[in-house]
Amino acid sequence: MNTSIVYMMIAFFAIGLVVFFFARYKPEKPRKRLSPLAVLAFALLFAGVYSEENKWLGYGLLAMVVILALADSLEKYQPRPPAQ
Repeated sequence: MNTSIVYMMIAFFAIGLVVFFFARYKPEKPRKRLSPLAVLAFALLFAGVYSEENKWLGYGLLAMVVILALADSLEKYQPRPPAQ
């Protein structure tokens, strides 16, 4: 087996463990769902990280992740009223 395949198997196993433990944890507060922009950013992040053959494509996807993260945070931003 190639070393990159071994690293990917270890990473998927670690992600599976994290998902398993978070699934067993029951928080008291209701969870906030991810926004569609955040889901798209995560998908582009994984695609950018795993695009090994074309580095410019990977860097472009990672740049889009940063732009989507900023857009998501600006969408959720609510300024506080000024202190009196």
